[in-house]
Amino acid sequence: MKVIGEEDRIIFEFSDDGIGIEPDLKERIFEKFYKGSGSRGCTGSGLGLSIVRLLVEKQNGEVSLDTQRNKGTAFKITFPRIR
Repeated sequence: MKVIGEEDRIIFEFSDDGIGIEPDLKERIFEKFYKGSGSRGCTGSGLGLSIVRLLVEKQNGEVSLDTQRNKGTAFKITFPRIR
């Protein structure tokens, strides 16, 4: 995890070097109960990322991701800095 503090926002970055996410599935992974087929046997409920996005957006933040197949995925969570 990396934390970046800027004048008007704070950014949290999380990354891995896993299998990545297919480009056409990037937005679907935030849907409730969606579980990717290539998740290496993970048995989650499909709620994690939808809850993360909901909570971040309730705080006027945003969640984005950058992914490359077989190279990994990086999530970025950005919050406005409160003054």
